[in-house]
Amino acid sequence: MYLLLEDFDEAIVEKEGVTPEELETFQSTFMELDYDCNGQLALDEIKVLMIVLGEKVDEEEIQMLFDEYD
Repeated sequence: MYLLLEDFDEAIVEKEGVTPEELETFQSTFMELDYDCNGQLALDEIKVLMIVLGEKVDEEEIQMLFDEYD
């Protein structure tokens, strides 16, 4: 976990006002969603996240999110 946390650009983290605790929470959540442990979230893993969050989105909407933010 800490290996991936080290990859974050400290300037960006500081600019965004992310605390070390929040960063660890984000990393922990990412690791829980990354079922195949490849360091990336695939469409099906994002779909699980949306279900957990109570969002109803179809695969096309998830793909649009990927296209815009990935």
